[in-house]
Amino acid sequence: MTRLRLVAGEKPPAAADRDAWPPELRAVVPLDLAVVDVARVERIDRRALAMVAGLLVGLLVFVTLLAPEIWREPWARLAGPLAVYFAPLGLLVVREIYGRGVVAVTAEGLGVHTFARPAAFVRYRAVRRVRRARLLGGLWLETARGRVFVPWRLADAARPAVARARAAGGRIASLAGEIDDPVGFLVERDGADPT
Repeated sequence: MTRLRLVAGEKPPAAADRDAWPPELRAVVPLDLAVVDVARVERIDRRALAMVAGLLVGLLVFVTLLAPEIWREPWARLAGPLAVYFAPLGLLVVREIYGRGVVAVTAEGLGVHTFARPAAFVRYRAVRRVRRARLLGGLWLETARGRVFVPWRLADAARPAVARARAAGGRIASLAGEIDDPVGFLVERDGADPT
């Protein structure tokens, strides 16, 4: 009977680099890729929420000072206008909640895990189009298999790392041809508008 024993040795470079990956992305990113950078957003920007809420409450106080009789209306009648009035704050809260996550940048692609979506890895060469996510803020990376959402704070944090990966790996091209990237996230454009 042959006995096997475990011999301690060094980890291969890719496996050692694998320890730097966020746990959320270890299952979706290929084992042989090295990490260029990891961008992480875990907190909600409470200053922005407080600023918008303060502005809305301040405007409501101003309107109350100008026309205090508005509060004599039945609450059922005021509910609709107040809901519309506070809708931008609600949209900002949703944007901040869905904007949390982590993006890991490699020379081959991006590993993305956000609060609202499961972890995904998208290779640069699989991306056909990069579009703005107007309502949520951020970017949609469109491939033949679907779309990957990158929130705006993560896209801003990952942009320098993508530029470094692009500089190290050369020009990024899609399998479908030229990448349609008007925002200049993957393909640098002259005069590209910021995310």
